[in-house]
Amino acid sequence: MSHLLSKNEAGAPASHNNAFIQSATQPHVSAISNLDDELSAAIVGTWISTHALGWGETTYFLDGTAEAFVYSNSHDLRPLKAKIKGRWEIVSAKLNLIVLETDPPGVLPPGHGTSSQIESLTYEELVLVTVDGTRLADKRKRGKRAF
Repeated sequence: MSHLLSKNEAGAPASHNNAFIQSATQPHVSAISNLDDELSAAIVGTWISTHALGWGETTYFLDGTAEAFVYSNSHDLRPLKAKIKGRWEIVSAKLNLIVLETDPPGVLPPGHGTSSQIESLTYEELVLVTVDGTRLADKRKRGKRAF
């Protein structure tokens, strides 16, 4: 079951848990739209992800832009350090990302997109499920805000 921010965690009303449960069982456009707005406000900030190939840091800004720094130790990727700029939006509780540019160029092509279901989002943790079913748990970076 998904968990959204409660008033104690980030100042948002606790009633939003009901909106998500309702939208998951009986989709109503207004409930989903309200949920997307809540998730969009809550995701703003910097998140740290770790995985088998390395780690990354993604910042989601209020204006819908995002910036990621990716570090990999994979032999296939020849130790890679990359900066990725893009745009993000949340629609129907899915985080959609589109690459605008990378440094070094060519790490990902401009226009490359991803979409991941938001399984849960608290002040401390963002859990995403990718299209292939991979579950990713990112932790909020302390001490830095994107707004």
